[in-house]
Amino acid sequence: RMLETVRAYAIEKLVQAGDEAGTRARHVVHVLALAEAAWDAVGGPEQGPHIQRLDIERENLLAAHAWCGQAAECGEQGLQLIYLLRTYWIIRGLLGLGHRVTVESLARPAALARSAARSRLLVDAGQLSLFMGRHAEACQYLEESRAIADEIGDRRRLAAALLPLGQVYGNLGQHDRARQVH
Repeated sequence: RMLETVRAYAIEKLVQAGDEAGTRARHVVHVLALAEAAWDAVGGPEQGPHIQRLDIERENLLAAHAWCGQAAECGEQGLQLIYLLRTYWIIRGLLGLGHRVTVESLARPAALARSAARSRLLVDAGQLSLFMGRHAEACQYLEESRAIADEIGDRRRLAAALLPLGQVYGNLGQHDRARQVH
C-alpha cells in the first residue's frame, strides 16, 4: 500500500543504517508465518479471511520471495514460502504468477540438490503448467520429480508426482503411458 517512492526511500535508509539484511530476514520470517497460518485454511471452508489477507500481503510475499533469491541464508525459507502459496495461486487464478515464482525458486541454489524439497516444488511447477495447458513442460517437471522421488526412496513424493503425470500423458494423447503411470 506504500507508494513506490516511499518504499525506495525506506530501503535506501535501511541500507544506509546497515540493517537491510536483518530487516529483510525478519520480514521473510513474518511472511513465512503468514503463509503457514493460511496453508491449511486456504483450501477449506474458512478460506475467505486467509485469502483476503494473502491478497493484501501479495507484494510482501513477492518481496520476500525476491529477497530469498538474493540472500543465501534464507534459501530454504524461500522454497517453503513458494510451496505454501501454491493453493493460493490456484484459487486466485494467478497461475502465471505462481508458475513464475515456482520456476524461479527451482533455479536457485537452495533448490538444486536432488531432495524432497526440490521434488515437491517440481510437482507444483508441473501442476501449474498442467493447469495452464503447457503439457510438455508439465511432463518435464513431473518426470524429474518422479525420478528424484525414486532416487531418494520417498513414496509420498512419488505418489504426488504420479497423479498429475498421468493426467499430462492423458492430455497428450499417450493413454498407454498414462495407464502405466497410475
